[in-house]
Amino acid sequence: MKKRRVSRLIFAVILGILQTVLFALPQQPKSLTDRAYKDGVLERIASLLESKYVLSDKAKGFADEFRAKGFR
Repeated sequence: MKKRRVSRLIFAVILGILQTVLFALPQQPKSLTDRAYKDGVLERIASLLESKYVLSDKAKGFADEFRAKGFR
């Protein structure tokens, strides 16, 4: 009887650990082969360039060039 309880306890612990590990795993990162995700990333980079670059007129030109080359 005692061995049976120990076996069940070990099984319950292992099952708990497995559940914790499986739920804690992060989701698969999105891939740049996904067109919508890639376009979102490129648009975010272009908008950051426009908002953070010191010379605003240059930033607008760089961002426009980046968008023209990146969103094909």
